[in-house]
Amino acid sequence: MSAVDDFSQVKDPDPYKDGRMPVILKAIEILKKKIPDTIPIFSLVVGPFMVAGQVRGVDLFMRELIRQPESCIEIINRAYQTCLKFAQAQAEAGSDCIIIADATASPDLISPPQFDKYAKSYTTDICRNIPVRSILHICGRAQPILTKMAEVTSAISIDSSVDVAEAKEQVGPETAVCGNIDVNNVLLFGGPTDVEKAVKDCIDKGVDLLTTSCGIPSVVPTENLKAMVETAKKYGAK
Repeated sequence: MSAVDDFSQVKDPDPYKDGRMPVILKAIEILKKKIPDTIPIFSLVVGPFMVAGQVRGVDLFMRELIRQPESCIEIINRAYQTCLKFAQAQAEAGSDCIIIADATASPDLISPPQFDKYAKSYTTDICRNIPVRSILHICGRAQPILTKMAEVTSAISIDSSVDVAEAKEQVGPETAVCGNIDVNNVLLFGGPTDVEKAVKDCIDKGVDLLTTSCGIPSVVPTENLKAMVETAKKYGAK
């Protein structure tokens, strides 16, 4: 039996029972009760392609994508089922918008045709089968697939390596562009002045939803986060 075949022995996790998923659902429920309806609750689901890569190990998974594509599709399908159930559970718990983060589907790792075949259809299906809004986030230099991302859902989230104005031009007015304050060079290693400049630049380029380029490191200075929020309120509120 090969390593790929061993995956058949893996049990599909239950969002209500297994791992950290029940904790996240409980957190959403608590937030829904405690905060006013004017503040939206955002939650996150890792995309099926990324989950499959994490299960197999990204390096191995990338090789298998070429040598054993059918085995990869089987794993992605399994991952998709769990991702969909988790997204639906988050919506039921009270999330107003679900972010699907599919970082491994970046053009830095796979080609646009591979994105179409192995990632796009699965994230599209998740977005169409949840009763709340959704955002697709993909890390890295996503310029070659921006229009494809826009076909998945009505809002895309971009990394700091993608220019906001360029993304807006590519996807058109019907797609919201979210991003893309650099979490490392600006938020982590910069100061409040650097953060203010980056936020103003993002707003000037037409960003629809100001947020970070990726997950925020736990050691980001609090004053930088405050500067991001206050600058956004000052220059971006409409």
